[in-house]
Amino acid sequence: MTRTNAVSSPLTAQSVALIIKKRARAAGLDPREFAGHSLRAGYATQAARDGHHPTQIAATTRHQDQRVLAGSGHIRAGSGKDDIAHVL
Repeated sequence: MTRTNAVSSPLTAQSVALIIKKRARAAGLDPREFAGHSLRAGYATQAARDGHHPTQIAATTRHQDQRVLAGSGHIRAGSGKDDIAHVL
């Protein structure tokens, strides 16, 4: 990230994990319990609880295989909504 908070190139998985761990530590949480997967899984879990369709969730989380998303235990509810967040 630049000084103006612009992302000059895509962040690596390692960079995302380090940022999340740093912010968890700053919030007084155990950084070992957080990583990029925490955000992705949390989003999928909440989207399912809010009733969003698994196809829409997979498109947002960029899961290529819905069986992986469903098998992770995060997709437990819902019939779908049209207002789910989209990744550009």
